[in-house]
Amino acid sequence: MDARKRGGLNGGQAVTRGRLLAITLWLATSAGAELVPGGGNTKNDCLVELDVRSGTPVPSATKGNPPVVCTDCDPRCDTGALRDGICRFQVALCVNQGNVAGCTATALGHAVAKVAGTRLAAPALDGSPACGAVTEVAVKSKRARPGKAVVSLRASSKGKPRRLDKERVVLQCKPAAPCSCAGGAPTKLSFTTDVGSGQCGHLDGDSAPAFFPLACGGLYFGGGGVIVPLPAVVPDMGQEMFNTCCSGTSLFLGPTTEAATGSKRTCSSAGCLFGPPLPLPNPAAPPISTCLVNVVAKDASGSADCSTGVTDLVDLPLDSEVFLDGDLLPTRCVGGSTPGAPCGGCASPTACPGAGAQCTNDTGRCSGGATPGAPCCYTFIQACPVCDAGSRKCNGGPNNGLDCTPGDSLINGGYPTSHDCPPPGTKIASLPIAFALTSGTTTRSSTDKAKQSHVFCGQCRDPLQTFFKSPPCNGSNPDCACTSDDDCADEGSFSSCQQRSAGAFTQIMMARTITETGTPAGAVTTGGAPKASTLVSVFCVPPSSVGSVDALSSLPGPGAVALQGKLATLP
Repeated sequence: MDARKRGGLNGGQAVTRGRLLAITLWLATSAGAELVPGGGNTKNDCLVELDVRSGTPVPSATKGNPPVVCTDCDPRCDTGALRDGICRFQVALCVNQGNVAGCTATALGHAVAKVAGTRLAAPALDGSPACGAVTEVAVKSKRARPGKAVVSLRASSKGKPRRLDKERVVLQCKPAAPCSCAGGAPTKLSFTTDVGSGQCGHLDGDSAPAFFPLACGGLYFGGGGVIVPLPAVVPDMGQEMFNTCCSGTSLFLGPTTEAATGSKRTCSSAGCLFGPPLPLPNPAAPPISTCLVNVVAKDASGSADCSTGVTDLVDLPLDSEVFLDGDLLPTRCVGGSTPGAPCGGCASPTACPGAGAQCTNDTGRCSGGATPGAPCCYTFIQACPVCDAGSRKCNGGPNNGLDCTPGDSLINGGYPTSHDCPPPGTKIASLPIAFALTSGTTTRSSTDKAKQSHVFCGQCRDPLQTFFKSPPCNGSNPDCACTSDDDCADEGSFSSCQQRSAGAFTQIMMARTITETGTPAGAVTTGGAPKASTLVSVFCVPPSSVGSVDALSSLPGPGAVALQGKLATLP
């Protein structure tokens, strides 16, 4: 039964749900954790802390106990994501965290956290970093005024000298303001990718600014030793839709489901697809060409503004499933009665039956001139099956010859691709791609480590070999990511903080900084015409633990993307 008690300040009400929302323990630095800074003695400030849901806006100040503020229906912090006057925080009691400089962990005699008379679940107190199970705390706003609930935390050490840590965290729920977007309150925001053109970013060297351009519509990954030809071309026609809740001109973005959008290819919750299959051809070594199928790894969240078209940090992490397919269609018939059937190629043509049929060398198509789209002899590599735009039949893969709908346009001979034409075989790896998309400018700088310079994305590595530690790691970095060798001190032979190869994306020069620049859409009207926008992200890609994939892609290492497309708000 829910325990309802009046609590908090300014007439707000806090409702705590005694049931646990998760039965597993949250580790100290698990993905999805946001630790609220304390305000006490820094020597003891790590003994007890409050953890809130990933994405929750957390104050950066460590003094004065600034509140954790959530606006009603903001999906980053309100798990209900409804405009109902209630912010549903997810919180957990954590102990012995590694995020406070100068504070060391210790075995605890007790650790307690209370809100509105209800205790949060306590974790193990043996001196290791840990968090208790998650509890939902519902904080009600009161009309135009914010509602508040106070979480009191206290922990003391088990031995002597006695150490004490006391915290007081205020959870505040602000009511959503009336929507003032042109055309009325939108229910959804849509972003559809276009074929990229121009330059959206660059790499800086230590003494060479902007020495390497980053293309719009390009996906880059890996250190300076990457062998895969870059960039990967992000296909057009990939649409993602987000639920919106409007407060003034602010739009809080949340995930849509397959049931809500009518397709797994346009929703933005975990398990949905992000764009059509993406081929990564390798002309120098066609047998190691790969096909990527991108799947949304976690429910999306973010924010936008309908008056400016600014999109801010859309959290849309992906799992990029890697299929090692090589060249699926070295030669095939185009047109006639057997489109997609193997044939001898332009150099030694074998007749393809039917009027207008032609055997093409690696299925090239004219991309310009007087006959765009017509068959021609030009070499491409089909790392993913192709959905023939004319016959609407799958060419290659397990659905060869079956009906399909192109998921993108005829960008080159490796397209169109379609989820109706899946790649053959089973995936050999799954790469986490941590998209945090923005229409502003995002930058990431490398640092010099003890055993490697120009490191953007460190992982615990055996310095004598090319092996990286597979999660979980010990201490405060269970994902094995690191910022210095100190983070790897308890990982045995994996004692060095490095990436696969120094720098980023090219061997021309060691990159010191990666910069991508987006563009906002400008004012958008609900139900109006879509507006051009560019969303960018710079991120880290961990190792896949598949030797061939990591060697070719130079992982772990940095990643960057610039998505050009159209943004629209829907009624």
